[in-house]
Amino acid sequence: MQAVRYYSERTGRTVTIEYVLFKGINDSDDDVKRLMELLQGLPCMINILLFNPFPGSSYDRPDEQRAFVFRDILVNNGFVAVVRNSRGRDIQAACGQLRAATSRT
Repeated sequence: MQAVRYYSERTGRTVTIEYVLFKGINDSDDDVKRLMELLQGLPCMINILLFNPFPGSSYDRPDEQRAFVFRDILVNNGFVAVVRNSRGRDIQAACGQLRAATSRT
């Protein structure tokens, strides 16, 4: 975070934060509060990504409704945040799934 803040201060640019939600691990109201504390004062845009499960994964995808509640808390507190649309889940080709498939071969 020190490097991210340094970059933003030196360049005057907004940074993009990619935040992957895992069901029951980092998708609670307390988690979003901790994220807001971490990003306090940093000009940023937060992309919220829902984890894409793959065979053998021990993690689960949160409900989309939970992701939008998470986003709404951020937005209602002055942050710019979007829930990214995930494509390719139906054929195990979404972000993270292809990498998992190639790592096993």
